[in-house]
Amino acid sequence: MSNKNRAIGSRVISSTVEKVTVEGLNEPIRAAYLPIVENVSGNPECVFWDFELENGQGDWSNESCYFNKTSDGRIVCFCDHLTNFAVIMDYLGQEDDNNKPFQDVLTYISIIGCVISIVCLVITIITFIYFRNLRGKRPQRILVNLCISLLFLYTTFVIGIELTTCYYCCIVVAILLHYFVLTTLFWMLVEAVNMYLKFVLVFYDGIRFFMLKSVFVGWVLPIIPVTIIAVMDYEETYSNKKYCFMTPGHSFFYGLLVISAVVLVINFAIYVKVICRLTCQRKRVMKIKTDKDNELAIRVQNAIAILMLLGLTWIFGFFAIGSSEAVRDFFQLLFCLCNSLQGFFIFLLFCVRCKDVRDVWAYSCCGFGKKPGLYTTTTSRQRYVTDKVTTVSAHSANQNKA
Repeated sequence: MSNKNRAIGSRVISSTVEKVTVEGLNEPIRAAYLPIVENVSGNPECVFWDFELENGQGDWSNESCYFNKTSDGRIVCFCDHLTNFAVIMDYLGQEDDNNKPFQDVLTYISIIGCVISIVCLVITIITFIYFRNLRGKRPQRILVNLCISLLFLYTTFVIGIELTTCYYCCIVVAILLHYFVLTTLFWMLVEAVNMYLKFVLVFYDGIRFFMLKSVFVGWVLPIIPVTIIAVMDYEETYSNKKYCFMTPGHSFFYGLLVISAVVLVINFAIYVKVICRLTCQRKRVMKIKTDKDNELAIRVQNAIAILMLLGLTWIFGFFAIGSSEAVRDFFQLLFCLCNSLQGFFIFLLFCVRCKDVRDVWAYSCCGFGKKPGLYTTTTSRQRYVTDKVTTVSAHSANQNKA
């Protein structure tokens, strides 16, 4: 009805199983059609008859169906449903996106990236919880909470995003995904605030009960918007036939996008402030020859890397909203690559790259290196972005000389 210039290019195949709804299959349905229309220009499109369209009159829909190839003169169609990680920030819901092969690529990138991140996050969490000397101070505790939030987000996404066959299960998954996206963003905010206190306010002693307040912000505060939206109308917001996530609309806009935008703007402002402060102070600090000269450079590198990981890469999701198809595909690709592999990057930065963590694992597994108990200043010497800037060390060195 909406495309009257198009014609049915093959016979219609219909299959019905009484009292059974066939959807959400693990393997796509493969159908081969022999064309009945000759000498017709244009690209073939695989569709099915959706009885709910056009106010119940029905119409052809290409949702979850895509053209695969032409084989032996027949058009081969696959009908399934795949969802990529970029759906978290996709306000348009991909309703007008007919580029199924590219969306399939994004889906596989998302699934593979999430699985890799899940494994890396589990290792990171075990490392910092099992070795007591690695979780002594605020930066490590914030990192562990962020890793736990990301682990829940990735696991829920991989297991439940396609669980559309179970209505109430899908709603529960959508609510959990909304909650864990917000907890991840709020722990990014906590990380940014802690960095501001340590880098910009160098001699700041800290906020009383900072971790207790951080737990409230990171785990409790996200419950408020999720509860409000669920109480108002959970079926309209969290019931989605395409995937188990929020349906695009006002609740999605105000309950997720606006909150995400506010957090990212704050994180970006802190990022600029921290980098400017480190850049200005580095010249003064390098004049004082201490045993931590290289540590400042490492921390600067970590500051840039971790801020890109803990916030700025989520901005790619906003760039894809309302853009042309090519621009949208580009930023969705960046979003899927950077954010589905966020747990992997954290593992590289805070486990593989950190010498103290490598030494602890080497001693525990192979008996090499020092005993963990000999790490008298472990947490202060680890290469974490949220540790105090080396200026504090330089100040202490001057006091000792005096």
